[in-house]
Amino acid sequence: MLRVSLALVASLALPAVAAADVRIAVPPSLLGGRVAPANILPPDEDPVGPNDLDAGEIDLTDPDFWRLVWPSAAGAIATPDEVISCDEDAQPGSCGVLGDDAAGLIPASVATTQESPAAGPLEATLAVARPLRPAIGSWMASQTPRLSWTPTPGATHYNVQIYLGPRRVASAWTKRPLLVVPSRAVDQGRYYMWSVWPAFGSPAKPTFGEQIGRSVFGVILRPRIVFRSTATGVQGEIRPRIPGGMIALRGPKDIAGRVPKQVRIGANSRINLRLSHRDAERLSARLLDPGPRPPSGLRPPR
Repeated sequence: MLRVSLALVASLALPAVAAADVRIAVPPSLLGGRVAPANILPPDEDPVGPNDLDAGEIDLTDPDFWRLVWPSAAGAIATPDEVISCDEDAQPGSCGVLGDDAAGLIPASVATTQESPAAGPLEATLAVARPLRPAIGSWMASQTPRLSWTPTPGATHYNVQIYLGPRRVASAWTKRPLLVVPSRAVDQGRYYMWSVWPAFGSPAKPTFGEQIGRSVFGVILRPRIVFRSTATGVQGEIRPRIPGGMIALRGPKDIAGRVPKQVRIGANSRINLRLSHRDAERLSARLLDPGPRPPSGLRPPR
C-alpha cells in the first residue's frame, strides 16, 4: 500500500540550537504522521477503509485524495490585485506574503486536474505532482525548504501558493522555476499542500496560465530539551511537548554514572536530573517512544 509516509526521508538534518538546549535525535521510523483531511467528513464517510493506516490518514490511492486534503484545489479562484514589484531572485524572501496577507493573492485560473479521466486513483493523485519537486509526500529537514518545478515556456514569473489544509499560509513570486520558502511560513511537524501557476507578460499586469501542478510536503519535527537550574539539579522542558514519551540519555565518561539511561517524560513535558546545568548541556538524547498522544510530526513505533 503506497501512502504518504516518512520513508522518503534520507537523512535527519538538525539546525543549530542555543547552548542551553539539547537536541533530541528522532529515528526516521518515529517521524511522520498522516495527511489528515482538511474538511470535516460526514459520519458515514471513512477515507481510510479496512486497512492498517493510522486513523484519519489518507492514502495516495484514495480517489478523493485531493478533495480531502485540499478542498480548494479544484475551485475557481480570483485575480490577484497585487502588482509584482519584487525580485525573489535578487532578494530571497522579499516576495513572500504570509498569513492573512496572502488571502487575496491567487492567480486567475481554475486548478486543472491534469490527469486522464481513465487514470486510476493512484495515477490521478500523482499526475498533478510530477512536475513539482520534492516528490509528493517528502518530509523536509528545513523550515525554508527549496521547491522547484518544470518551467513553462514563455513564462516571465511564477506564483507559488502554500496551504495548511484549507488555509493559505504563503504566496510568493519568483522569475525562476524554484523557490526557497520564506522564513516563518511553515512550522515543524506539519504537512503542507502547494501549487504553482505560470505568469506571462508585464509584471504590472500579468496573465496566468493553467496550474503547473500541486503536491504535498512535510516539515520534520526537531524536538529539544531546554534546561534550567533547580535546588537539586536541573529541570528539562521538552519542546514541543511530548508528554508520556521516553528518551534515552548519554553523557561523557566523567558524568556517565549519574546519567539515567532512560527517562520517562512527565505529563507536564518535563524531566528532572541530578546534574549541574553545565553537565546537562553535555548530554545527548534520543527519542525512544513519542508517548500515548504524539504531537503533530511524530508517529507511534510500529
